[in-house]
Amino acid sequence: KNYFGLEDLKAVGYQPVDFKKAGINVAECLACGFDLGDLFAGHYTATEIRACGTKFPCADLIAEGYTIENLKAAMYSVEDLLQANISVPELKACGFKVLALCLGGMSDISILRESGYTAVNMYEANVTAVYCKAAGYSCTELIRAGYEIIPLFECGFTAKDMFEANVTADALYQTKQLTFQNLRSAGFTLTDCRAAGMGASAA
Repeated sequence: KNYFGLEDLKAVGYQPVDFKKAGINVAECLACGFDLGDLFAGHYTATEIRACGTKFPCADLIAEGYTIENLKAAMYSVEDLLQANISVPELKACGFKVLALCLGGMSDISILRESGYTAVNMYEANVTAVYCKAAGYSCTELIRAGYEIIPLFECGFTAKDMFEANVTADALYQTKQLTFQNLRSAGFTLTDCRAAGMGASAA
């Protein structure tokens, strides 16, 4: 009785799509001589390829036609995707969050900002105010995102920045970081200061 191996089936003209329909897995396809392009043509998923035990670089999968969404679904890491020269805007469009990018090796916060990530995204990822300021986020953006006043002072924002960000004199007064002169120079009126309880007569 003659037995035909998968190589024989390939040799007589069966295509990867036929192998896929027959339930033949990626590892078996590779073993009989099909390549990555053949697997794509045969509708094997990136998830199936990743599970086969042979680690193909993300760049190779992209070159054959797999999308970033396919690779994300297959659980390739952000580090893998960055190594494939996939841009941060492309990763953002695919739904990757700031924390995932930072953990994957993206340490330049300014690139994230330029790619459309907001101060809120930074706050949610626990990126410090120091890095955010260095990346170009404004005091107004950071205040609106939820950053506390004192860390913003500590990283170099001024009372004027706070005034322009609509932080109240009362909120600034409570930090015990500023003098009346600081507040006046920043643009706060005497009415603002009085409303915050400054200069009140002793009972």
